[in-house]
Amino acid sequence: ERVREREREERGRITGQPIIAARGTAITGATGTATLNGLIAGNTITVAGQVFTAVASSATPTTIQFVAGATDAASATNLAAALNAHATVKSAVTATAAGAVVSLTAKPVGVAGNYLALVTNATTVTLTGAALSGGVGTGRPRSPSAARTTRTRTATARSTPTKTGPWSSIAAPRTSSRR
Repeated sequence: ERVREREREERGRITGQPIIAARGTAITGATGTATLNGLIAGNTITVAGQVFTAVASSATPTTIQFVAGATDAASATNLAAALNAHATVKSAVTATAAGAVVSLTAKPVGVAGNYLALVTNATTVTLTGAALSGGVGTGRPRSPSAARTTRTRTATARSTPTKTGPWSSIAAPRTSSRR
């Protein structure tokens, strides 16, 4: 797919045709999930490079901790709240909880979200993968009529100097009649 995208981009450069920002594909954000099944205090989940640790319900969580609730649904709600409240992580993902599942959606749309890592130390947490996935396209979503185009040069043969025109001050080469 990347090869085809580069070929399309190269064709646009050669022909001087405009290249639309998303190169004909819809721009979508990467997603992922963390499913909790018996989460306990001490389990960790890393999202976008930040480690979040589950703590006992008697503890007061810090900005990088969340309370392991009485149920997995309560733990998922607490984890989603911690992710959405963290100063750095909230700029990278949006987290929502539904039952025991925390759904993550990358804020940078397109392929950039595919590089946001997901890691856990717990067998009680199932992640959809080592990173968010499914992000497609590049740039910001734009309508085709508002898409910025890339202007490129096309190769043309140079014309020969003449008495008039942009090269009029350059003397034409002399030919010799000697043999």
